[in-house]
Amino acid sequence: VAFILSTMKTALFSLTVTLALLSTVQVGEAYYIPKLYGGGDTCQGQVLLVAGSEYGNICDDDWDLTDADTICSALSAGSAVATTTQSRFGVNSIDYVMDDVSCSSSASSINSCSWDRTDDCSSSEIAGVICSSCLSGSNYQVRLVGGDTPCEGQVMVYYNGGWGYMYGPAMSSSVADAVCRSAGYSSASTYYTSKVSSSFGAGPTTYSGYQRFSVGSASCSSTASSLSECTLTSSSTYFSSSSESRLAGVKCSGGSGCFYNSYSSGIYVSGSWYTTSGSGNNYYYDDDDAIVVAYILPPIFGFFIFVSIISIAVRRRRLMMWRAAQTGAATGVAMRSMGATTSVTTTSMSTSTPANTGVPTATVQATPMGAPSGGPVSYATAYPVQAPPSGQGVQYTS
Repeated sequence: VAFILSTMKTALFSLTVTLALLSTVQVGEAYYIPKLYGGGDTCQGQVLLVAGSEYGNICDDDWDLTDADTICSALSAGSAVATTTQSRFGVNSIDYVMDDVSCSSSASSINSCSWDRTDDCSSSEIAGVICSSCLSGSNYQVRLVGGDTPCEGQVMVYYNGGWGYMYGPAMSSSVADAVCRSAGYSSASTYYTSKVSSSFGAGPTTYSGYQRFSVGSASCSSTASSLSECTLTSSSTYFSSSSESRLAGVKCSGGSGCFYNSYSSGIYVSGSWYTTSGSGNNYYYDDDDAIVVAYILPPIFGFFIFVSIISIAVRRRRLMMWRAAQTGAATGVAMRSMGATTSVTTTSMSTSTPANTGVPTATVQATPMGAPSGGPVSYATAYPVQAPPSGQGVQYTS
């Protein structure tokens, strides 16, 4: 019983260690770091998940505030105040790495949530978020939303106490230059007076806090270094579902990433390009974890199985030795209890056996079990194990 229990414990230990190692690896998944793009700031935009050289979008199926909270928390951008769906910050063809995301309220990161690896989503279903830290701002601050790069998009302006959009008819060449300079670029290469003429996403117009035209009209000189040097007025135009078509847009030049103009081929995020043809696109086919599962874990499991087999063999050997010792001790006790005795007497040199000529022998005499004592019976002739030094005793074997 002890042997069986010991064997079971060894095997259970091996299995537990291997399963623990397996639980740390999910095929096709890795530790994702979220980045936001298309929102003109690090606190809003669509979610790009990056793991080393691999990356991809999140599909908006079942995307909610609890899921989005994990993104804002990871970016130290407060909490999620709104989610966006349908690629509001711009359409691109980068693949999805998550679909049907489901996070608990206690999830510490997007990696703690559950999701599907495969998706049934089109390029117009990218999930996004607006974090609470994005609601603050200062007068004349500019965000460009919905473009492939940070230097293009629909124009959002913080003016008169809140964020809103620039009304299309307010846009002109000199205003566009001032907008780009406010955003940190040198000038405008192109400007748009309506969304219809641009290829940008509408941005977070579905969020009630942004549903206003913060700038209804603008007048700037050609040398204005920012919107703060322009004359702006707020708009009283009611923001409705049709208002998106009246959004002003711009493309700026003189900044990192502004040189890329192949729409839907990639996005520029945090100083790096992520393209549809990049080696890291389509991350859920990543081989890194598959290699771990296919080539690393099996040898580890095999090692523990080998250790288990050796341990079982050693334990079995010890058990056999213990049983032999117990059997020998029991036999000796039984013989003594039945009156059996033995004695060994040394005889003179014998030459009766050719193979042992000149070798001292001993006659082993014993009283058989059950026989009356006092009548020794010759039992066998024994021969020495090895020749002894002169004057010393001899150990014999029969």
